[in-house]
Amino acid sequence: MNRQELARLHKALSVPVRLEILDLIAERPLCVNAITGFLRISQPAVSQHLAVLRQAGLVRGHKSGYMVHYSLDRARLQEFRQAMTAFPGRPTTSPLEEIGEAANVPSSACAKGEP
Repeated sequence: MNRQELARLHKALSVPVRLEILDLIAERPLCVNAITGFLRISQPAVSQHLAVLRQAGLVRGHKSGYMVHYSLDRARLQEFRQAMTAFPGRPTTSPLEEIGEAANVPSSACAKGEP
């Protein structure tokens, strides 16, 4: 998992209501209306939180008739846990290598107050 994905997952998990949603759908798949009833927040707010969680890959939607039931993607959550356990592991390229020329700046330059 790269740093962009880690950042996206952290952002998705940084809102307490989203954590509550994950707790609810970890037990069983639920539709937006059920989640709204449990959390007592508006349907549009629940839908927006679910969209963020879906974009992060933490939630899956399964259509059942005209309703969509949302469930926790346990495999994705496990991937995130493993990535965090390994963090700040060594990626295949360092951030300095990714930006090129800055990688050639000697470490002594920082001691002189240079960027």
